[in-house]
Amino acid sequence: MRSMWKGAISFGLVMIPVKLYAATEQRDVTFRQVHRVDGGRIKFRRICTVDGEEVPFADVAKGYELPDGEIVVITDEDLAELPLPTAHSIEVVNFAPADQLDPILYARSYYTEPEPAGLRAYALLRDALERSGKIAIARVALRQRETLAALRSRDGCCPPCCGRTRCASPISTSWIRTSRCGPRN
Repeated sequence: MRSMWKGAISFGLVMIPVKLYAATEQRDVTFRQVHRVDGGRIKFRRICTVDGEEVPFADVAKGYELPDGEIVVITDEDLAELPLPTAHSIEVVNFAPADQLDPILYARSYYTEPEPAGLRAYALLRDALERSGKIAIARVALRQRETLAALRSRDGCCPPCCGRTRCASPISTSWIRTSRCGPRN
Protein backbone atom coordinates (compact mmCIF):
# COMPACT_ATOMS: atom_id res chain seq x y z
CA MET A 1 0.00 0.00 0.00
CA ARG A 2 1.37 3.42 -0.96
CA SER A 3 1.26 6.30 1.49
CA MET A 4 -0.95 9.22 0.48
CA TRP A 5 0.84 11.90 2.52
CA LYS A 6 4.18 12.43 4.25
CA GLY A 7 4.71 14.87 7.07
CA ALA A 8 5.31 14.96 10.80
CA ILE A 9 3.36 14.74 14.05
CA SER A 10 4.47 17.73 16.08
CA PHE A 11 3.87 18.81 19.67
CA GLY A 12 6.09 21.12 21.65
CA LEU A 13 9.62 20.68 20.33
CA VAL A 14 9.00 17.09 19.22
CA MET A 15 8.68 16.26 15.50
CA ILE A 16 7.90 12.66 14.50
CA PRO A 17 8.16 12.02 10.74
CA VAL A 18 5.21 9.88 9.56
CA LYS A 19 3.38 8.60 6.50
CA LEU A 20 -0.42 8.63 6.26
CA TYR A 21 -2.47 5.77 4.78
CA ALA A 22 -6.22 5.71 4.12
CA ALA A 23 -7.95 3.32 6.53
CA THR A 24 -10.88 2.76 4.17
CA GLU A 25 -11.42 2.61 0.44
CA GLN A 26 -14.21 4.27 -1.50
CA ARG A 27 -15.90 1.71 -3.74
CA ASP A 28 -18.87 3.60 -5.17
CA VAL A 29 -20.53 2.80 -8.46
CA THR A 30 -20.29 5.77 -10.79
CA PHE A 31 -22.81 6.52 -13.50
CA ARG A 32 -22.43 8.62 -16.61
CA GLN A 33 -25.11 10.81 -18.11
CA VAL A 34 -26.03 9.44 -21.53
CA HIS A 35 -28.48 10.19 -24.30
CA ARG A 36 -31.42 7.81 -23.73
CA VAL A 37 -31.93 7.19 -27.48
CA ASP A 38 -28.43 6.21 -28.65
CA GLY A 39 -26.32 5.88 -25.43
CA GLY A 40 -23.99 8.76 -26.39
CA ARG A 41 -22.28 10.44 -23.43
CA ILE A 42 -23.48 13.89 -22.46
CA LYS A 43 -20.72 16.52 -22.33
CA PHE A 44 -20.67 19.69 -20.30
CA ARG A 45 -19.16 22.73 -21.95
CA ARG A 46 -17.47 25.60 -20.13
CA ILE A 47 -19.08 28.78 -21.46
CA CYS A 48 -17.90 32.28 -20.44
CA THR A 49 -20.81 34.44 -19.20
CA VAL A 50 -19.15 37.62 -20.53
CA ASP A 51 -18.51 36.74 -24.19
CA GLY A 52 -20.53 33.53 -24.61
CA GLU A 53 -17.48 31.65 -25.96
CA GLU A 54 -16.50 28.11 -24.99
CA VAL A 55 -13.42 28.22 -22.71
CA PRO A 56 -10.71 25.53 -23.03
CA PHE A 57 -9.83 23.85 -19.74
CA ALA A 58 -6.30 25.33 -19.86
CA ASP A 59 -7.85 28.83 -19.60
CA VAL A 60 -10.06 28.04 -16.57
CA ALA A 61 -8.86 29.62 -13.29
CA LYS A 62 -10.10 29.94 -9.73
CA GLY A 63 -11.79 33.18 -8.75
CA TYR A 64 -13.20 34.77 -5.62
CA GLU A 65 -16.24 37.02 -5.82
CA LEU A 66 -16.10 40.17 -3.70
CA PRO A 67 -19.28 41.56 -2.07
CA ASP A 68 -19.58 44.20 -4.80
CA GLY A 69 -19.61 41.49 -7.52
CA GLU A 70 -16.03 42.00 -8.72
CA ILE A 71 -14.10 38.76 -9.37
CA VAL A 72 -10.50 38.41 -8.20
CA VAL A 73 -8.61 35.75 -10.18
CA ILE A 74 -6.46 33.48 -7.97
CA THR A 75 -3.45 31.72 -9.52
CA ASP A 76 -1.80 28.47 -8.43
CA GLU A 77 1.17 30.58 -7.32
CA ASP A 78 -1.13 32.63 -5.07
CA LEU A 79 -2.46 29.45 -3.47
CA ALA A 80 1.05 28.05 -2.98
CA GLU A 81 2.03 31.21 -1.08
CA LEU A 82 -0.86 31.00 1.38
CA PRO A 83 0.46 30.37 4.87
CA LEU A 84 -0.96 27.08 6.09
CA PRO A 85 0.59 26.70 9.54
CA THR A 86 0.10 22.93 9.49
CA ALA A 87 1.36 22.23 5.97
CA HIS A 88 2.90 18.75 6.06
CA SER A 89 2.43 18.44 9.79
CA ILE A 90 -0.11 17.03 12.20
CA GLU A 91 0.15 19.68 14.91
CA VAL A 92 -1.07 18.43 18.29
CA VAL A 93 -2.88 21.26 20.07
CA ASN A 94 -4.31 19.44 23.08
CA PHE A 95 -4.85 16.08 24.78
CA ALA A 96 -8.28 14.93 25.96
CA PRO A 97 -9.84 11.82 27.52
CA ALA A 98 -10.79 9.42 24.73
CA ASP A 99 -14.41 9.15 25.89
CA GLN A 100 -14.95 12.92 25.46
CA LEU A 101 -14.94 12.68 21.66
CA ASP A 102 -17.96 10.89 20.25
CA PRO A 103 -16.92 8.56 17.36
CA ILE A 104 -19.90 9.85 15.35
CA LEU A 105 -17.80 12.99 14.76
CA TYR A 106 -15.13 11.04 12.85
CA ALA A 107 -15.48 11.99 9.20
CA ARG A 108 -12.62 9.94 7.74
CA SER A 109 -9.95 7.68 9.21
CA TYR A 110 -6.29 7.13 8.38
CA TYR A 111 -3.37 5.15 9.78
CA THR A 112 -0.01 6.73 10.50
CA GLU A 113 3.31 4.94 10.15
CA PRO A 114 6.60 6.34 11.45
CA GLU A 115 9.59 6.98 9.23
CA PRO A 116 12.67 5.07 10.48
CA ALA A 117 14.11 8.24 12.09
CA GLY A 118 11.02 8.72 14.26
CA LEU A 119 10.35 5.14 15.31
CA ARG A 120 11.29 5.52 18.99
CA ALA A 121 9.46 8.84 19.50
CA TYR A 122 6.42 7.41 17.70
CA ALA A 123 6.37 4.31 19.94
CA LEU A 124 6.66 6.57 22.99
CA LEU A 125 3.66 8.69 21.86
CA ARG A 126 1.63 5.57 21.03
CA ASP A 127 2.35 4.01 24.43
CA ALA A 128 1.60 7.27 26.28
CA LEU A 129 -1.78 7.61 24.52
CA GLU A 130 -2.59 3.97 25.24
CA ARG A 131 -1.61 4.06 28.94
CA SER A 132 -3.30 7.39 29.66
CA GLY A 133 -6.55 6.62 27.79
CA LYS A 134 -6.27 9.96 26.01
CA ILE A 135 -6.42 11.15 22.44
CA ALA A 136 -4.44 13.96 20.86
CA ILE A 137 -6.49 16.71 19.21
CA ALA A 138 -4.53 18.07 16.26
CA ARG A 139 -4.69 20.42 13.29
CA VAL A 140 -3.73 19.03 9.90
CA ALA A 141 -3.73 20.37 6.35
CA LEU A 142 -4.49 17.95 3.54
CA ARG A 143 -5.16 19.07 -0.02
CA GLN A 144 -4.98 22.76 0.98
CA ARG A 145 -7.68 22.40 3.65
CA GLU A 146 -6.96 22.64 7.33
CA THR A 147 -9.09 20.56 9.66
CA LEU A 148 -9.16 19.08 13.15
CA ALA A 149 -8.08 15.51 13.71
CA ALA A 150 -7.87 13.05 16.59
CA LEU A 151 -4.81 10.85 17.07
CA ARG A 152 -5.69 7.72 18.98
CA SER A 153 -3.84 4.56 19.88
CA ARG A 154 -5.13 1.35 18.31
CA ASP A 155 -4.41 -2.20 19.45
CA GLY A 156 -3.20 -4.61 16.84
CA CYS A 157 -1.69 -4.06 13.45
CA CYS A 158 -2.76 -1.80 10.65
CA PRO A 159 -2.98 -2.58 6.89
CA PRO A 160 0.31 -1.04 5.71
CA CYS A 161 2.28 -3.30 8.04
CA CYS A 162 3.86 -6.63 7.31
CA GLY A 163 1.31 -8.73 9.25
CA ARG A 164 2.91 -8.77 12.70
CA THR A 165 0.48 -8.84 15.62
CA ARG A 166 2.00 -5.77 17.30
CA CYS A 167 3.91 -3.13 15.42
CA ALA A 168 5.02 0.48 15.59
CA SER A 169 2.10 1.93 13.66
CA PRO A 170 -1.24 1.53 15.44
CA ILE A 171 -1.98 5.25 15.83
CA SER A 172 -4.99 6.12 13.75
CA THR A 173 -5.87 9.62 12.67
CA SER A 174 -9.50 10.60 12.19
CA TRP A 175 -10.71 13.88 10.72
CA ILE A 176 -13.29 15.45 13.02
CA ARG A 177 -16.48 16.88 11.56
CA THR A 178 -16.68 20.48 12.63
CA SER A 179 -19.90 21.46 10.90
CA ARG A 180 -22.81 22.25 13.13
CA CYS A 181 -25.47 19.58 13.51
CA GLY A 182 -29.01 19.78 14.80
CA PRO A 183 -31.38 22.71 15.07
CA ARG A 184 -29.92 26.21 15.15
CA ASN A 185 -31.06 28.54 17.89
